[in-house]
Amino acid sequence: MKTARRRQFKALLKAAEKLYAHDVDADDPNKSFKRTWPSADLWRKCVQAAAKISPAFAEEIIAEIPDPEIAAAQKVAFASSLLGVSSEPVIVGDCRKTWSGFSFSN
Repeated sequence: MKTARRRQFKALLKAAEKLYAHDVDADDPNKSFKRTWPSADLWRKCVQAAAKISPAFAEEIIAEIPDPEIAAAQKVAFASSLLGVSSEPVIVGDCRKTWSGFSFSN
């Protein structure tokens, strides 16, 4: 994979890691189903895009996801990408002590 493209992915993956840190914040963790977390959604998008460019790179991304449940969900997204299954919109949820927010992501 070209270095410029890899740098772009690294920036997105760093953003996913920051979102994950916010999702697991001990003081106010995200109470939504993990597969709907903003971090899981961004990792899903990265894995699906990487699968189109380099399946090996998609596997690297999945291997670096710190949460085993989120990593497992991304393996399904990866397999779907390889099979050419189009992704449907997913709900992204962020439920905290004092507020909840939901959105759709393609």
